[in-house]
Amino acid sequence: MIDAKSRLLGLYAKKDVDSVITECDEMFLQYTGAKSKDEIVGHTDFEFVWQEYAPLYRKHELDILSGNEYSAIIPVKDADNNTLLFLHNKIRTLDEKGEVDGLIVRAMEILNPNYHELITSLTKINTQKKPVFALGKKINDIELSVRQKQCLFFLLYGKTAKAIANILKISPRTVETHIDNMKIKFGCRSKSELIDAAINLGFLDVLPPFNNAEEIAKALAE
Repeated sequence: MIDAKSRLLGLYAKKDVDSVITECDEMFLQYTGAKSKDEIVGHTDFEFVWQEYAPLYRKHELDILSGNEYSAIIPVKDADNNTLLFLHNKIRTLDEKGEVDGLIVRAMEILNPNYHELITSLTKINTQKKPVFALGKKINDIELSVRQKQCLFFLLYGKTAKAIANILKISPRTVETHIDNMKIKFGCRSKSELIDAAINLGFLDVLPPFNNAEEIAKALAE
């Protein structure tokens, strides 16, 4: 049983470009149920208790290795078969020649129940959504402001411009202006085209910056 204080510290590991683990800490051992690093080093996530989520980890790590660094909320299964929610932060590492030779993994269990409620709400709305959400991910070099990211997020999850205005406490006209500007950035002529383009590009996977997960979950449920 992992105590609450240890959970707050999270786990650490190093991997090579093939996502093979080359180093890990004690917390990594505890979550996998392994007794020594010999059971971890030289292996991949596809061989541990959370193997069903391994393709999601690998996809995230391929993005990191390519230079698209972002955080991701992805489930983890522990040694007791409990499904937990983790925030994954990963950065790529370079060798002496400046070439990418692997990555550093830091993952922390999300204990705040509001975030669990938010992720549950999102997956209920979009039943086709895999249980992984990105924070700060760049897609096709499309640069959006914080407000545009927030408006697009709620638009993709079925909210009208009026509803988005109420949620963000801005005017409907301002929301429409953000939507019009996004149409230009996405090369779309209508709101429906914008929605289709954003979904096809993967923006359903992206969480915008927000301060209160509880409020977002409540807004999605209304």
